[in-house]
Amino acid sequence: MATITTITTTVYPVAPFDFELTAGYLTYFQGRYGTDSLTDGVYRRLLDLDGTLVLASVRSVGTIESPELAVELRGEGLTSSQVGQASERVAWLLGAQQDLAPFYSMAETDSTMLAMTQRFHGLHLPHTASVFEALVLAILGQQIATNVARIIRTLLIETYGP
Repeated sequence: MATITTITTTVYPVAPFDFELTAGYLTYFQGRYGTDSLTDGVYRRLLDLDGTLVLASVRSVGTIESPELAVELRGEGLTSSQVGQASERVAWLLGAQQDLAPFYSMAETDSTMLAMTQRFHGLHLPHTASVFEALVLAILGQQIATNVARIIRTLLIETYGP
């Protein structure tokens, strides 16, 4: 029987990075069958690294202007290569390497955009883990109410699995 390894590493997002806003956006469907969850300030996602399942638990230990994420990885016999791959995947999912500065500079010239960037300061655009996940979410979100899309998503997951 393989031993479960727990390793903690750090991801340094490009500032500004609001962990709560970004992880909250990513986990809007955290109730039933959510692939992502955000509970008590900890974002969790099960990663599939070429057949090896790794649970990533991420929490912010920095600030919006000096972001730092503690990433705890749990899996069977994790290698240093898998730790690197998992860290990169977490950074990708949270959009941690996006440079918002050019967008913020452009938004300063428009009062409506400026108000939005102030309201959502540090929100990075998260990504999906796969093209398949992106396609399913895109189809579910097409010209139907978000609540209806969530119901359809739940039915798909109940029928075909998460």
